[in-house]
Amino acid sequence: MQRTVVRHIDELGRVVLPRDFRSILSWKAETKVAIQLDGNKIILFAEPFLCFLCGGKENLRQAKDRYICGACIAELNDKQALG
Repeated sequence: MQRTVVRHIDELGRVVLPRDFRSILSWKAETKVAIQLDGNKIILFAEPFLCFLCGGKENLRQAKDRYICGACIAELNDKQALG
């Protein structure tokens, strides 16, 4: 999925990230975001190795290009078992 949104930089240098982008990435208000300059591009990425569902850092397992924690796996398994 590639989508472009144009936003203005305010007088303090801030840019608001679109809600649907934050939602897709599971970024919440407390998410730490690294900012990297790559030529003429700015790359944002969340602190690595966080659960993409809850933001947890413990007992992580990789699921494709994201991570999920043991607690979320257990919760998903419980919900699936309940039907």
